[in-house]
Amino acid sequence: GVVSGLDMKMDMIDDNDTPDYTEDDFVKEIDGRVEYEGFEVIEVLLGSGDDDFVIGGGFNLVKDSPDGGTADELILVETEFPKNRLAESLTDPSSNGIKEIVNTISGMTMVEGGGGADDIRILETNVLAQEESSVIDIIQGPDDHGIRGVRSEVVRLEIKASVGYFVLEFADQSLDDTDPSGDDTVPGAEQTVVLPYDVSDTELRAALAALRLVTGDNYIISVVEDPSPPAGVFKAFDITFKDDLGDLPDLKAYDTRLLVAGDADNDEISVQSIEQPTYVLGGDNNDILNVNVEITSGGVPAASAPEGYDGIPPAKAVENGVNALLTVDGGEDGDTYYTYLFGGEANSQINLFDSGASPDDSAIIFGTEAADMFLLRVGNRVGAADG
Repeated sequence: GVVSGLDMKMDMIDDNDTPDYTEDDFVKEIDGRVEYEGFEVIEVLLGSGDDDFVIGGGFNLVKDSPDGGTADELILVETEFPKNRLAESLTDPSSNGIKEIVNTISGMTMVEGGGGADDIRILETNVLAQEESSVIDIIQGPDDHGIRGVRSEVVRLEIKASVGYFVLEFADQSLDDTDPSGDDTVPGAEQTVVLPYDVSDTELRAALAALRLVTGDNYIISVVEDPSPPAGVFKAFDITFKDDLGDLPDLKAYDTRLLVAGDADNDEISVQSIEQPTYVLGGDNNDILNVNVEITSGGVPAASAPEGYDGIPPAKAVENGVNALLTVDGGEDGDTYYTYLFGGEANSQINLFDSGASPDDSAIIFGTEAADMFLLRVGNRVGAADG
């Protein structure tokens, strides 16, 4: 990956179409960058101003020098980068080449906005599958499974890292015990809100209470943090459900390996293409959240208003780009969701929900030119029936 920052400077190399590099080939100074590799967690914190931030992507790359050289500059989103890493010896240009950075790392990537109105765009990601967390253990003994009206379900949650985020969900189960087809839950569709590794007992309890199978806080007896967790464990919680719930499905934890959070102010977060589970949080204020939209070097262009819609939506992506689980949560205040669907054979699962209390949220979903059928159902809303 690459991070560039304020007042970082580097010398631009231009070989002037000569076989060897010399000091004469340093022709100008440009904004610098830091390349990183081998990290398990990358956390990017934007400042208090109105920031633009792009995740992944390789569009608008100019690789050839205007004078015919081969090591001049790359131009990406109107920012210049050197094409080659400077090594101890400049006599072998091939030893200095770096791979284009066009996606996220294989670990956890977190991009969090600050106090300004941020514009965060996701162009391209790594190809990563949804996997259970390797730093969160969920422990149940043989006598910890509930029996309806007789014994409460007890679960222990142990978190072994301090920086990162996760979600919880119950494993799929069968509606009919005689037909173990796993038809009660769509995996990924009924997860908790995103939680930090340093979650409090209050936050954890509220997140579990909102799950459909728990049906509310009244069905949780207690969530107690262990004041002295065992060695190697950052935080531990003991969770006890009421015996009314019987034997709940196994609880599972998943790391949010790509998390984009807008935080305060009116933010805009846009997704063009993902190949890994991705979580988008709008945060406070009135946010705009775009899914399957076209992203250019200047941002998200506007489209013409479709028939029947009184507004100017963002432009639709050229092809379906959501090829993984995508969860979009606008958070507090009135948020606007623009989502394009492509139909056909696609590996998309898009969850739109809002954890805030504002009644001013709106979701505009655009179908295809064909005769589409939409199935709408309530997900994690406590006390609501499917509709």
